[in-house]
Amino acid sequence: FIPQAHHALCEVPSSLEMKTAALALAGLAAGQYSQDEAFIWANVATAAYCGFPKSSRAALEAWDCGPACDAVSGMREVRQIIQYDNNDAFAFVGKLNGECVLSFRGTSDLAGWIADLRSIRLVDLEGHAESHIPCSYNGRRCRVGNGFMKNYNSIAPFVRGNLSDIGCGPSSGQLTVTGHSLGAAEAAIAMYDLKAKGWTIKQTFSFGQPRVGDLNFQQAFERDLGDTLVYRLTHYHDPVPHLPPENVKIGFVHISTEVYYEENVSSGYTICNGSGEDPKCADAYTNLVEMVAACTSPFGRKCDHVTYLMPTKPTLMDGSSCTSGSHFVI
Repeated sequence: FIPQAHHALCEVPSSLEMKTAALALAGLAAGQYSQDEAFIWANVATAAYCGFPKSSRAALEAWDCGPACDAVSGMREVRQIIQYDNNDAFAFVGKLNGECVLSFRGTSDLAGWIADLRSIRLVDLEGHAESHIPCSYNGRRCRVGNGFMKNYNSIAPFVRGNLSDIGCGPSSGQLTVTGHSLGAAEAAIAMYDLKAKGWTIKQTFSFGQPRVGDLNFQQAFERDLGDTLVYRLTHYHDPVPHLPPENVKIGFVHISTEVYYEENVSSGYTICNGSGEDPKCADAYTNLVEMVAACTSPFGRKCDHVTYLMPTKPTLMDGSSCTSGSHFVI
């Protein structure tokens, strides 16, 4: 069964919606970062927080989930992917102006998840995947965070099955994969997995991604998918890109290419040096205790993990603006 979209698809799109839909359909010129494209995918990543259990699954699948859905016209055949392992792994698939989309939801417990990131351990990607994902670089096997791997494993077969069911199988054209926070980490593993299984992955954006794996994973990812396939947005004092702690030789390291934003969009952005760990971008800020406190303390300032592309994007990334059709969820 493929859910049919109702209310949102009958509305006349605004000029902004038509602009973003045209950009999504046209795609990016090779090697060029587009803030307008990033705005589209920030809303697609935010929409992944909608649906079950936060709000109405039917509203998400009808692309009537509130401001995030309203900002991106042309989404059809949406299916939310739900698992019941109580591990925060949720996603949806769909078609944006006929092109295939996969978006992973971020964590519902930011404070607890940040605490967990401090002690996460690396595991062999191939040995711990629910299906065969060969990954090595110069004979050294790739390792990724065990929590990210566990979450992706819990929904991976449903992701592949639902993609195929809506006509987005391996031979159906390009697939865009996105996500915010935990969802961005799962998206990175998904891109590598789906590429290995025959999907063509399109250039995309991630938001507030933690360090997903080790140097072997970074180098294998960039060899097999390209070092500018993903524009990895970071934002000012967001603590999540600083976690798990960096250790290039034996531990975690970021994939490229980082696009760093200061406090708000009007301050501009920096295309970082491609290493994944540019000391002039997010890594320039080292007071992790203060950054974490801002996102976990009720007395802290606004958390930069959920304010990506503001004020151009007027809503937070965490799904707090999700609605069940025409009514806000409290």
